[in-house]
Amino acid sequence: MMYAVAGKTKWRALLSTVAVSLLCAFLVTWAIYRFSHAPLSQVTAIPDRVAAKTFGKSSNMTAIVHKIVSRIPVPAPEIPDGIRTLRKQNRKGTRAYLLGHLIEGGFWYFFFVALAVKTPLAVLLLVALGTGVVVARYLRNRSDWESAAPLASTIVIMIVTMPSRIDTGLRYVLPVYLFLSMLAGLGVVTLWEQREHRMLGRATAVLLLCWLAVSLRWRIPTILPTSTNSGARTLPVCWSSEISTGDRT
Repeated sequence: MMYAVAGKTKWRALLSTVAVSLLCAFLVTWAIYRFSHAPLSQVTAIPDRVAAKTFGKSSNMTAIVHKIVSRIPVPAPEIPDGIRTLRKQNRKGTRAYLLGHLIEGGFWYFFFVALAVKTPLAVLLLVALGTGVVVARYLRNRSDWESAAPLASTIVIMIVTMPSRIDTGLRYVLPVYLFLSMLAGLGVVTLWEQREHRMLGRATAVLLLCWLAVSLRWRIPTILPTSTNSGARTLPVCWSSEISTGDRT
């Protein structure tokens, strides 16, 4: 869409780039699953069900279809299996806790809050700066759609996950950090290459990077106090069970 708005007409070159990117992504993903494969009949029963419904369960055509799908290899069968499992979990929903509220089915803004409280403040500030630069560039020149792609990708991921009923951690939106890193990197470059107040910009960039390093080294869970008394109880902002260990944020 952004490519069309930019007035680009070289669709053949774009489609070629997309095809090569998809092929590389497929090979990398398949390599992660150790180039596993399984017959199509083990991955899905749809061809057998369609053949049985069309030709009859005991017909020769149904037997031929079953023989064919039993010999067609499907790479990385764990992916469709995982998608089915995730779809079942999403239909059922999970119990979610956020900002003092506990409900069944999750919150539409869960990932926004979780992303805000689990991302270092230095990164959030750099992302905000990079976002401002990207928006300004895009509004000034719509043909510069490539620089706005990370921001658009971040927005799309967050919008797509809003209806999710599985609010148990940031692992479901982890790809968003790839694009946030690009925006943060642009923020660092913008500060470093400031022409006016050059020393101030570079000092700010170094300070934010040092702040990020320290915050990663001495990670402190983010909690919201229920009162300001010395003996105050503290409640977590949200519950999120992350990749390797349970994490209460």
